[in-house]
Amino acid sequence: MIGAREGAVLAADVAVSPDLGYLRFCSASMAGPDQGFSDYVFLTGEEANSIVDVTPGAPYGSDPSIAPQRQAGYTVALNTSSGESAPIPGLGRLNHENTVALPDWNKIVMLTTDDTFSGPSSQLYMYLANNQDNVFNDNGSMWAFRVTETDDGKVAKADPFNDANDYLDLQPGDNWKGEFIRVPKKIARGETALPPQQALEDWSNENNVFQFVRLEDLAYDKNDSRVVYLVDTSRTRIVPDSESGRMTRGPSGTVGQADNGRVFKLVFDENNPRKVVGFSVLADGDVAPTNDAYVPFTSPDNIGTSNEQLDDSGGHQRGQDLAAGPVERYLECGRNRERPSWRVFRHRRCLRVVRCRRLDPRRASSQHVHR
Repeated sequence: MIGAREGAVLAADVAVSPDLGYLRFCSASMAGPDQGFSDYVFLTGEEANSIVDVTPGAPYGSDPSIAPQRQAGYTVALNTSSGESAPIPGLGRLNHENTVALPDWNKIVMLTTDDTFSGPSSQLYMYLANNQDNVFNDNGSMWAFRVTETDDGKVAKADPFNDANDYLDLQPGDNWKGEFIRVPKKIARGETALPPQQALEDWSNENNVFQFVRLEDLAYDKNDSRVVYLVDTSRTRIVPDSESGRMTRGPSGTVGQADNGRVFKLVFDENNPRKVVGFSVLADGDVAPTNDAYVPFTSPDNIGTSNEQLDDSGGHQRGQDLAAGPVERYLECGRNRERPSWRVFRHRRCLRVVRCRRLDPRRASSQHVHR
C-alpha cells in the first residue's frame, strides 16, 4: 500500500508465496474491467525453462514427459481482491516476458511474449477467454501469430520458404498482414511426450509461426487500443538460414543483421482480435541512420505508452503523437535537424527527450524519464 499524497510505502505483504515454487517472475501488468475482468487482476509469468522438482502443495503437477518433475514457463494470474492466484497453463509453456490484456473487446484478449534464452526462436501468442472465471479455470484458448500477406500479396502461410516468417524478412517500410492460429490445447499446456517448451517450439516451426529473435515487453497504444507495440531485444550473429527458411545464429565471428533490436507495430482488425491488418517496424537499431525507422538504441527491453509518447527502457522516446502521422512529421533536435530521428539528452538520473515539429523545429516539447 502506497500513500496517495506522500508516496510512502504504508504496508506490504507477500501476494504470491515462494512456497508455491514459481521461478523467475519477469515483467507484469494489471488488468481490470476495461480489459474484460470482473476484478483487478495482476498478470505475471515465469521467464525460465528450468526442469525442477514439483514443490509440495503447488497448484500444478508434474509434466507427463518429465514426471515426476516439471518445466518452468507458467503465466500466473492474481486476483487482487480475493488474493487468489493460479497458473494458466493454457496460456502457453514458454519464457514469459510479459502478459498484457487489451482493452475494449467483447471478451478477454491477452498477448504474451516469448523471451527465449536461445534466440532466434521467439513467438507472439494470444489467449482468448470469455470472462475472468474462464481465465482462472483455464477454459480459454491459445493462438499464435503468423503472416498471411506481404506488400506483394498473399503468401503460402505454412511454407517456411515464403520469405515472410521471421524478423529478417520484414524490413522498415513494409506493412504486412497476419492472423493468429489455434494452438492445440495439449501443446499449449505441455501435456505431450516432449518437454513443454520444446513441444511448443516444434509446433510453432511446423506451422510457420512468425519467428522473432527475442521478444521482450509489449504495450498497447493509449490513443488506439487496436495498436500494439512489441520490443525485440534481438541478438548478435543473426543471419538467414537457407536450409530451414528461418533465421539462425551463426558461429563466433559471424556478422549479424540484427544486433541492436527493434520495436514492431501491430494493428488489429477493429472487430476480430485474431486478425492483424498491419504489421510493421516502428523503430530499428540496425538500419542506416538515414532510414526513417532508425533509432540509436541497443537491446531495447521494457516499454510503455502514454497519450503522447512511447518510451523504452533503453531511454528513447518516439518523437511523435502515436495516433498521428508517420515518423517524418518530426525532426531531430540537435546536431542534424534534417534527419528524422530520436534525440535523447542525459541529465543526472533523468533522460531529457526533446522533439521538434517539422514546421518550426524551435518549438520543442520535452519531458524527463527517471531511470
